[in-house]
Amino acid sequence: PPLSEQSSNAICDEINDVTDSGSGLLAEGIYGIGDIISLENILKESDYCYPPDSLGKSFSFTQPANTVFMIEISASWWAPCVQSIPEGEEIYETWKEDSRVKIIHVLDDIGMPYSCTQWGDFTGTISIDSDDEYPEIPNIPPIIDDGSAGNGQLRDLFPENPLVANSYYPVTIFIDHHMRIIHIEHGSIYIDDANLYINCMLDAM
Repeated sequence: PPLSEQSSNAICDEINDVTDSGSGLLAEGIYGIGDIISLENILKESDYCYPPDSLGKSFSFTQPANTVFMIEISASWWAPCVQSIPEGEEIYETWKEDSRVKIIHVLDDIGMPYSCTQWGDFTGTISIDSDDEYPEIPNIPPIIDDGSAGNGQLRDLFPENPLVANSYYPVTIFIDHHMRIIHIEHGSIYIDDANLYINCMLDAM
């Protein structure tokens, strides 16, 4: 069930407890909940591929000190990632005017089958199965071209789903203003849960 059905104060307290439990950078370069992103990875730049006016620009975690992050990671070929686009758009719409919140969509395996532009201009014409119908999505978060998993990209910093073998997508990572990972959500995330994690991170600043 969604966390948001529980007391928001209890969830925020639980997150605060997590922030003191990090083990540092894990073996094989994978971060877990409670770990702090290393300076090397904070400085690493990743190219935007959407929206069009972002082309030639890059993203890094070198943002103002009071910034919190929600990073969505998808693969262009995986149906659950397509199905989660409306939820990601609604979360982005909620926070896009708040300069303290940075929401980024990381897309792997672009062109297999969908291009970055197709993903960003999602209008209901994209479907994995011919029977799929999706509403128009006017304002998807900015997209990073992440190449493919296993090539040292952002996706490779985070673990696969521990409950499903070889399952990497979709995944959503929440990172606080200390650059500490406070939550990793494998699979689609509830909109209210995402908003709760973001609010908790902001309240902790």
